[in-house]
Amino acid sequence: MVCDFFGFEPRHQRLSLLGLRVLGLIHLGGCIVWLVKVLTTSEASVDSFLNDFADHEGEFVDLSTLSGKLSAYCVCTYFVTTIFSTVGFGDISANSR
Repeated sequence: MVCDFFGFEPRHQRLSLLGLRVLGLIHLGGCIVWLVKVLTTSEASVDSFLNDFADHEGEFVDLSTLSGKLSAYCVCTYFVTTIFSTVGFGDISANSR
């Protein structure tokens, strides 16, 4: 196992494996978000979606380039991380007395 190769203590092994599992889930979730987005919407809608999150105004995200694919991956993992790390989307709130 990788942790044994690096000589981690057992508690650090568990923590590092948990971190790898969380990163794996975020990666898998980002890939699923992108797959659903591409399969359920038109190409123009996908391009518009990506260009809304471009680094600079007026910059076009070209999916045929590595930077375009990386940009799409970052946007999808951002959404998945936001979903995993929040309690909700604000539509349900606690009653205050």
